Amino acid sequence: MSRIESVSRTASAAASAPPDPASSAAQAAEEANLAVQHQAFDFQTEERAEMQRESDALEALMLAQIKSEDAYMQKWIGLI
Repeated sequence: MSRIESVSRTASAAASAPPDPASSAAQAAEEANLAVQHQAFDFQTEERAEMQRESDALEALMLAQIKSEDAYMQKWIGLI
């Protein structure tokens, strides 16, 4: 067996070795942590979007009320 074949077999044996359970557990914990962060971010984004929609609706309602009151005031002034 040549030296290159020996190195190649050693590298392939190391690559096919079962993963370390501690590193697998750490990786799983990291993925779980990332999933929780993604959920929190998604929740905050949804909340912010809902609050923005509510704010926009209230602003539109306020502007409609102001226009209505302005039109009423213009008619009142026209009577004077």
